[in-house]
Amino acid sequence: MRVKTRLITVFLIIIAFIAAAGFVGTNGAKRIFEAFDEVADKTAPALVALGKIESLVNKIQTEAVSLALIISENSQIEEEVEEEDDDEEEVEEEDEMRKAKEQLGYWINEFDKLTEDDVEKRYTTIIKKNETALFKNALKLISAKRQGKQGEEILEIKEDLEKTEEEFELAIDKAIEYERNKLIAGDEFADDIAGKSVVYSIIISTVSFIFAIGLGLYISYSILKPIIKLRDTIVKIGDGKLETRVAIKSKDEMGQLAASLNNMTEKLQKTTISRDYAENIFKSMTDTLIVVNPDATIKRVNQATFNLLGYRENELIGKPSRMIFAEEEAFERSGIENLIKKGGIRSAEKTYVSKDGREIPVLFSSSVMLDDEGNIQGIVCVAQDITEQKQLKFELVSEKEQLSVTLNSIGDGVIATDDKGGITMLNKISQILTGWPQEEAFGKPLPEVFHIINEKTREIAKNPVYRVLEKGEIVEHANQRALIARDGTERVIAYSAAPMRSNDCNIIGVVLVFSDITERKQLDDERRDMELKMIETSKLAPLGEIATGVAHEINQPLTYISSFIQNLKIDLKEDFIDKNELLQDLTTSHKQVNRIIDIIQHLRTFGRRDDVDMRQVSIETVLDNTLIIMGERIRLSNIEIVKNIEQNLPMVLGNPNQLEQIFINLFQNAMHAFPQNAKKPEISVDMLSTEAGDAVAINITDNGTGIAKEELDRIFEPFFTTKEVGKGTGLGLSIVYGIIKKHNGSISCESEVNKGTKFLITLPASVKA
Repeated sequence: MRVKTRLITVFLIIIAFIAAAGFVGTNGAKRIFEAFDEVADKTAPALVALGKIESLVNKIQTEAVSLALIISENSQIEEEVEEEDDDEEEVEEEDEMRKAKEQLGYWINEFDKLTEDDVEKRYTTIIKKNETALFKNALKLISAKRQGKQGEEILEIKEDLEKTEEEFELAIDKAIEYERNKLIAGDEFADDIAGKSVVYSIIISTVSFIFAIGLGLYISYSILKPIIKLRDTIVKIGDGKLETRVAIKSKDEMGQLAASLNNMTEKLQKTTISRDYAENIFKSMTDTLIVVNPDATIKRVNQATFNLLGYRENELIGKPSRMIFAEEEAFERSGIENLIKKGGIRSAEKTYVSKDGREIPVLFSSSVMLDDEGNIQGIVCVAQDITEQKQLKFELVSEKEQLSVTLNSIGDGVIATDDKGGITMLNKISQILTGWPQEEAFGKPLPEVFHIINEKTREIAKNPVYRVLEKGEIVEHANQRALIARDGTERVIAYSAAPMRSNDCNIIGVVLVFSDITERKQLDDERRDMELKMIETSKLAPLGEIATGVAHEINQPLTYISSFIQNLKIDLKEDFIDKNELLQDLTTSHKQVNRIIDIIQHLRTFGRRDDVDMRQVSIETVLDNTLIIMGERIRLSNIEIVKNIEQNLPMVLGNPNQLEQIFINLFQNAMHAFPQNAKKPEISVDMLSTEAGDAVAINITDNGTGIAKEELDRIFEPFFTTKEVGKGTGLGLSIVYGIIKKHNGSISCESEVNKGTKFLITLPASVKA
């Protein structure tokens, strides 16, 4: 848009604002007149109508009362002449009341015509309702008087008439009040419109004035700003900053001039290298850049060099280059001649010397600058600080050496492989155990060096490295694996293999750690045999005490069988045989024989050595088997056994013989805990599943003498006993503790002196597959 056009536009806009202000003022005045007309046309007539209605209501009430009085007086006068006069007076009163009613109906209809909103219509409805009630009560009063009614009836009707009149007047008063408020509101509305019109006119006038000034300033600025931009751009271009452009895109004369200048600068830039461009490259380099004169003095240095060496510009420019090089021959005469012959140096390690004397290793490159005639203008040197790389290299070498020493110092064998299972490293122990030296084993498949078999089946075991590469998980094996060395030597080993991963979590190899557990396994086997012997030995301790109870247990069926045989002999001699009775006695005798067989068979099972085979066992059955060999002895000791066993208890994984030994030892300890002549000695056995259903809880409680607090923590120690010398070995509870731990269970004890003892046992449940 041209400047002339802009000025005309501003003038027209100002005129438009002035016209708008006039329009607002005229419109405000019009609205004021309309508000006054509305009040004059509707609200004032409504108030007049309400006043008429109010006066007519009073008149009707007055006429009704007067007519009632006249009728009452006429009924008391007997003269004929006077009665005729009074009749005429009654007729006149009735006419007056009828005219008042007609006028009342007229003004009510007039008010109804003037109503507009819901409030006025509600008042009209109330007035019409009261009109009917008023006239009805008036007629009722007149009729009562004519019928000669007096006293309370007349007073009651009169009170209803007055009450109706009061309600009528109250409704009219409220309607008048509402109309007056409307009249006041209309007046306030007109005043408000007038005030707003004045304010709007002032605002529009002020805005027009401010806008005119602002628009004038904007026009001036919009004309001057492009000129200033053109001037600044021309100055920058003159300084060599050819990438500079004028950001003016208008279509007026200024925009055309800016476009021409930009086109000219663009053409100039294509044929000229910008000085700022080269300067920016020089400054933004992170590597050091030094320009050296042919006389080996420093000509120019970038900021990275100052930062690295700690010098200022005036401390380096014009100074000999040897002050920053540890190598004195770097830019001596012979050095420059060599540079010219070679054309430069590429990626050579040299050493800078900083201002504070630090030696800084750098990767150095240089090149000779020649002019068109082949004369040397200078030497450009670029160097990269490699202090951190050299430190990392040193640390890597040190770490590698330390790792090698560490691996060779480990007492376990360590083998590393690549992602194909080829061996990359063996430590000394692994070389000794496998019989393969590092140099011969390198690159070979792991199974060729790490040859393992199943110790029991003698079958070749699957190599753990391939399982790790296949699954990407840690593989462990603690027993039943034998390593066959290169010379055929066999060792029992335990091993674990884990994946080695890169930063992006890809498997790059496997590390295998294994140890020779041959001696440890032998010791474990010996210890296991010893434990079994101790368990077997511990069985002998209760067997002697159980013998008495077992003898009584067997004596009962033997007595019955002996008695049966003796009676049978007598019957045979006397030839007095009852076949049915004989068959019944034979059946009973057979049951008694089976009972003796069960007791003896269980004693044999309990007494023999067990290989500790683990299977699914009912803990309730274990308890019943225990009572087969201990129940009679407990009964003879006058001790009551109380069983509280939950139905459908889960099975446990265990050895029934060893589990039975737990109950025997605990029952025997409980029996010893009762003094002679103890009152109501009792042993209770509670069995229930835990809340989670993953274990069986067994509580064995007695009400004996209990255990002292200071002895409670030691009761599971081997050879610890609270019994008299010669009456206990101290192995019972220790063996119980060991059996429960082997079954992955737990045992604890609660006891108080003279209050009894409670053993709490938990055994993990086993779900049959």
